[in-house]
Amino acid sequence: MANTERVGLQALKAVAGVPRDVNCTHVGFVLGPRLNAAGRMVHGELVMELLTTNDSVRAGKLARKLNKLNTDRQEIEARIKELAIKQVEANSEMPWGLVIWNHDFHTGVIGLVAQRLVERYYRPVVVIGSDQGSFKGSVRGIAGFNVVEALSALSPYLERFGGHEGAGGFSIAEEKIPEFVEAFNGECRRRLQGQELEPYAMADTEAGLEDITPALIDELKSFAPFGVGNPSPTVLIKGLKVTDRRVLKNEHTKVVLSDSRRNIAGLMWRERHHPALELGLKVDVACRPDKSLYAGHYQLQLNLQAVQRART
Repeated sequence: MANTERVGLQALKAVAGVPRDVNCTHVGFVLGPRLNAAGRMVHGELVMELLTTNDSVRAGKLARKLNKLNTDRQEIEARIKELAIKQVEANSEMPWGLVIWNHDFHTGVIGLVAQRLVERYYRPVVVIGSDQGSFKGSVRGIAGFNVVEALSALSPYLERFGGHEGAGGFSIAEEKIPEFVEAFNGECRRRLQGQELEPYAMADTEAGLEDITPALIDELKSFAPFGVGNPSPTVLIKGLKVTDRRVLKNEHTKVVLSDSRRNIAGLMWRERHHPALELGLKVDVACRPDKSLYAGHYQLQLNLQAVQRART
């Protein structure tokens, strides 16, 4: 990828601001979403043309189009997520499984929204939207909840369904949705009763802030490529004080964390407000140490996976 001769990928890297030293994070979280945006928002032919064209001018236009589609996708996803959160928090009690639906939900992003809600509430989640009068649902599960088995048990309510252990999708008639909501909650209760339904993060090791160095980050990156089956190493750091906080692009939270001897930036992606990340509080964080290039210099940062108030 770093030395690709495909003019389309070169153009997309330039538009997305990807540096020369491309890594799996750039592929998975910068280039990948832009390539996927075409299929989510319009159609996938744009990507096929980008990857096969030899015309650098055409490649530039296609790359900018994909970049715009990805921005549109982010805005639609954020809007649907906010509406979904309002629906969830209007409930007097948290159900075992969440079903959120609306005629206006864009079916190209409902899977992404479902995953964000799983991360927030740690419940199996269904998000249903409408595509030209046809209602489609996307499901995301949690540990101990087999999505495709649950959909099979709920098949009398569905027109079609498919998926695997962690995720699935289906089509459904509108008049069946209220019955499905109740049945899904019951199926979640049956499968998850007795299980702790609280979000958690598993750390591979515990460290102090003084241990987070460029050398450590380079060593951790030697285990790449990261992904399903080989997640990026997660480090637990305890007792850090929040000394600064701001919201980036109305979507992400950036903080400065201190152990009284040293400061480091912490980033919580797709989370505008976390109750533990308030000025002056001490927190324990599960994080993935990284370094970012800014103004020609590398800066250390912690990509925050989970945060809680310090217990000591």
